[in-house]
Amino acid sequence: MPAYTRTRPGFRALLVDYRADDYDTNAIRDRLEDHYRKLVRKRDGWVEPPDDQLWIDDLSEDDIPFRVVNKIRRRVKRYQERRKNLTGVDHLKNEDRDALKSVQKGVSASYIDDTGADALAAELHDRYPWMSAATEHAWHQLRRSARAGTPAAVGPLLLDGPPGIGKSAWSRSLAAFLRAPHGLIAAAASNAGFAVSGTERGWSTAQAGRPVQLIIQHGHAGPVVVVDEIDKSGVAHSSSGTRMSISHTLLGLLEPVSASRWDCPYFRVPWDLSAVSWILTSNSLNLVPEPLRTRCTIVQCQGLTLGHMRLVADRLANEAELSDPARDAALEAVERLHGTLQRPIDLRDVRRVIDRAQALETRPVLH
Repeated sequence: MPAYTRTRPGFRALLVDYRADDYDTNAIRDRLEDHYRKLVRKRDGWVEPPDDQLWIDDLSEDDIPFRVVNKIRRRVKRYQERRKNLTGVDHLKNEDRDALKSVQKGVSASYIDDTGADALAAELHDRYPWMSAATEHAWHQLRRSARAGTPAAVGPLLLDGPPGIGKSAWSRSLAAFLRAPHGLIAAAASNAGFAVSGTERGWSTAQAGRPVQLIIQHGHAGPVVVVDEIDKSGVAHSSSGTRMSISHTLLGLLEPVSASRWDCPYFRVPWDLSAVSWILTSNSLNLVPEPLRTRCTIVQCQGLTLGHMRLVADRLANEAELSDPARDAALEAVERLHGTLQRPIDLRDVRRVIDRAQALETRPVLH
């Protein structure tokens, strides 16, 4: 694979130095008691033995004076209250705090060098030659990331073109080559805006947004998030009348500065989403809101020619392990379909032909 991953420890700082042990009363008490024992030993001139020698603790828990125990309990309570006020995550459930703990020590990110960027672009072009404009733009962006030594990221891109030409499939392949998680958000869905940003506490379906979920689930700072059919986006309404537009939500996330310290409405702590690769798709560019168009690089994608259809059909036939006669029959069916449909043929039509050929070839023989 042309890309590689390594840990990105700096991600932890953007979680306001959250520590899950701050909510563990026993852990805090143990730390304070250990500190008290060290102070007593230091006062009494106690010398710690070498690491290769065993020793017995000369001050057990029962030997700590009762007044000190009470003092430690009071300090534990005050410490927890202050930490809760600082981190602002005391409203979260235990499982949500554990989710933050999973990224506390850092997350991985994809990196690439010039050679890897060239290889990735060549792979994408071989699989999607009709998406050459998108591939070329991604190639230039990845080479800039390689020279700057920053995580490999592409976008924000707006891929505009006819339906069914593989815009989402191209994005999935890009994520696979980058060894990055992939997420798809249907902009036409009623809750698409909340799928991007997440929802605040108080909603019946409160949860983090899709980018944050991908970072937690995969421990990766740079997922590839596709917002499909942004030209068909709508507005979500809460029971209280609040309106949420996915276009409005995306504006802050597509800006590098604001994305690098984005306040998640669910966790209520800042997240670094600057390494997220945003790819928007549309079928009608004039229906895409102007603020989004100004924040994205617009790539016009052309329809598929018959030669492209043959290329895709041949690759899918190889992946389905069709026999030579079945492959030839499928290619012939694709050519006939290209001439008989009243609309432009797309990748879904080609896949249906290959699936049909595979089903016919593997059906049982009747006696």
